[in-house]
Amino acid sequence: MYNKIEEYIKGYRTYLQIERGMSCNTYKAYCSDISEFLSCNKGIDLNQIIREDITRYLEARSSGATDGVETAAVSKRSQARILSSLRSFFGWLVMEGEISVNPCDGIDSPKLGRYLPAVLSIEEVDAIMDSVDLSTWSGLRDRAILEVLYGCGLRVSEASGLKISDVYLEEGFEDYLSKPIHPEKLEEMVAKYLSEEKKKCINLRKKWSDFLGFKMKLYKKLLEMELK
Repeated sequence: MYNKIEEYIKGYRTYLQIERGMSCNTYKAYCSDISEFLSCNKGIDLNQIIREDITRYLEARSSGATDGVETAAVSKRSQARILSSLRSFFGWLVMEGEISVNPCDGIDSPKLGRYLPAVLSIEEVDAIMDSVDLSTWSGLRDRAILEVLYGCGLRVSEASGLKISDVYLEEGFEDYLSKPIHPEKLEEMVAKYLSEEKKKCINLRKKWSDFLGFKMKLYKKLLEMELK
């Protein structure tokens, strides 16, 4: 049994972490949504919360007036996340035997519009490619990464996880990465990078492995920031 709101939040957080296996950022967002909802309904018995209370709260958040206080209106995407958090929280309360009915049942999520992603122009892509200094090993690596990301349409996580055995230069990358946009340039830069990487391993007496060498935590983080 839970006696205080803080105990409910703590128990729910443990459920999200242990049983649902949610990441730190995700369960924190869920708990934040629940805390904000409960703070706007202070003193109310959780058993007394009904569907209308949920819809009224979501409408208030969408208009930017919660509990009589003017706040920034949230988007439909944020409304959908808040509803998902509330549905999960009250579902957990039902499982715990604290309430008998989930008040979020029957409430539809807001319809989300579809948006075209922002893309770089050909000129912008060329400018990024040309900005890399190819006279250094790190420059060859950076250019090879950019060519793979752009040419094959890979995510950063996919590019950072590539192995040498995943790359088929003779087949034009078709076996693993599908057909690249500019196969000749892509193959040329990757081949140059692999050649220099092998020389570097020999000079440093390092073991030549199947690891492509793209998976560098700092560089990965920088790429994620630059490509957002």
